[in-house]
Amino acid sequence: MFTIYVERLKVFGHIGVYDFEKENGQNFLIWAEADIDDSALSDDIETSVDYTKLVSSLKNLVRESRCDLLETFAKNMLASVMARYPSIMKMRVRVQKEAPPIDAELSSVGVSAQLCRSAVYISLGSNVGDRMENLQSAISRLDAVSDTRVLSVSDVYETSPVDCTDGGDYLNCAVKLSTLLSPLELLHAMQDIENELGRVRPYKNAPRTIDMDMLLYGGEASAARELILPHPRMLERKFVLVPLLDIYDESSARRLFFSDALSRIESDDRVNPFGQIRF
Repeated sequence: MFTIYVERLKVFGHIGVYDFEKENGQNFLIWAEADIDDSALSDDIETSVDYTKLVSSLKNLVRESRCDLLETFAKNMLASVMARYPSIMKMRVRVQKEAPPIDAELSSVGVSAQLCRSAVYISLGSNVGDRMENLQSAISRLDAVSDTRVLSVSDVYETSPVDCTDGGDYLNCAVKLSTLLSPLELLHAMQDIENELGRVRPYKNAPRTIDMDMLLYGGEASAARELILPHPRMLERKFVLVPLLDIYDESSARRLFFSDALSRIESDDRVNPFGQIRF
C-alpha cells in the first residue's frame, strides 16, 4: 500500500446552509489522502491515479456542489472519487470553510471523513449446464456490480457434491473482490446475479446453475439471520478452503489458520484441479 496526497487545495464553491452562501460563495480548502493498492503501482500514468485528474475532480466536485452541509459534501466527494479510481482502497479528506458565517474569533471550520473499500472473499459453485460458463458469467457480473471490483480468481476445481443426493459434480472456485457496498448490499447483488443465471431453489441443496456464498467481508462478524459472517461452515468444506487458499494473502496469519483447518478435515470428498477462469 502507498499513499498519495493533496494539501490545501483552494477552490471557490457554493456549499452552505444560508442563502447568501449559495449565492455569493466562498473559498474552501481541501486536504486529501488516498491509499493505493500495490497492484496498481506502475510507472504508467494511464494505469495510475493521475494527480492532475484527481485535483481536477476535487475542484469540479466543490464547484458543482450545492449541498447544505460540509458533512454531506465530504461523503459525496469520497464516494465519487473512489468510484472513479478502483485502486484507491482508503481515502481521507478534510474540507474547511475559510470564512464561516459564525460570530466568533476563528480562522476556519471544517469536517474530516474517510471511506474504505472492504476485501471480500466469495465461494462459487455450479453443477448444472455449462458449469465453466456459469462461473465465468457470475464473475463478470460481480465485477460489474456498482462500486465493486474483482481483484483475483482462484483455479477451478471439480468436486463431489456435499450434503445433496442428486446432481452431478460441481465446479468450484473463489474470488477476492473489493467493494464500497455494505455486506447486505453486496449479498443482494449476489442473489440478483444468481437469479439472472437461472438459479432455482425447488428444495434444499438442489442442483444449481450457480451458487455464491460470502465467506469473509473484511474483518466483520455478523450473526444476522440473513447473513452470518464469517461463513459458518467454511472451515468444514474442502471445496471452499482449497480455492480460498489459492488467493488468500500469503503474509496473513489467518491463512495459516485456514490451511490448518483444511488439514484437519477428515473426508474423502474429491477436489481435483480442472482449469482456470479467463479474467
